[in-house]
Order: sequence, then structure tokens, then C-alpha cells
Amino acid sequence: MSQDLEFARARSHQDAKVAAGMARSAAWAALLLNGGAAGAVLMVGPPMAGVASFALTGFALGALFGVLMLFALFHWVERRNLHWETIARGQGQAVTDAARARATRLAPAVSINFALSILGFIVGAVALIGGMMSLSGPAQ
Repeated sequence: MSQDLEFARARSHQDAKVAAGMARSAAWAALLLNGGAAGAVLMVGPPMAGVASFALTGFALGALFGVLMLFALFHWVERRNLHWETIARGQGQAVTDAARARATRLAPAVSINFALSILGFIVGAVALIGGMMSLSGPAQ
């Protein structure tokens, strides 16, 4: 086996390991952060029911975008591995370039969904904090 093919195979395996680890970590962070916050909001009493529904919406959207981020990251890894597989199999530059282009198109979706997930958390948290501050009244 040539040195280039061995490098391509090793690179493909390493990319898969790293990306899968990142996917797990990012997905757990987004889902636990928003899901845990949503669970906490469910414990608030009737005086904050209106604020709680707005906060829950923010946290639910955050969790949704966390799942979409995981979905996009999974497909990015899959297509990135396909890119390296085409190199390892020597399938030609056109096939390799097409595989790389498909992977490259998915990369922004991962970042955008992660940012939207965090934004959902921030919106929910700000709504909840604002509601709590309005219940406590002005500072003495």
C-alpha cells in the first residue's frame, strides 16, 4: 500500500473519532443546558405562568436547534469520511472534489444550529430572570 493511501485511511479514521467526540459533547451540552433549564421552569408557581411559557419556548427551541446541530454534524462527518475514502480508494480528483464540496456545505449548518441553540437558552434565561425581577418589585 502506498504511503498516500495509508495516510488517507489514517486521516479518515482520526477525523471520524474526533468529530464523533465533538458531536457527542456539543449535543449533550446543548440538550442538557436547554432541557435542564426547561425542567427548572416547570417548577415555577402560578404567578410566573406567563413568563414560564415564554422561557419554555426559548429552551425548547434551544433543544431543537441542538438536535439539528447533531444531525448536521453527523452528516458532515459522514461526508467528510467519504471524501477521505475516495482518496484512499484512488477514485479520481472529480469524485474527491465532489465529496469534499458536499462536506463543506454542511459545516455552516453545524455552527449556525449551535449558535441558535445557545440563543434559545439566552432568550429563555432572560425571560425567566426578567419575570423573577418583576415579581420581586423595586429594590429597597
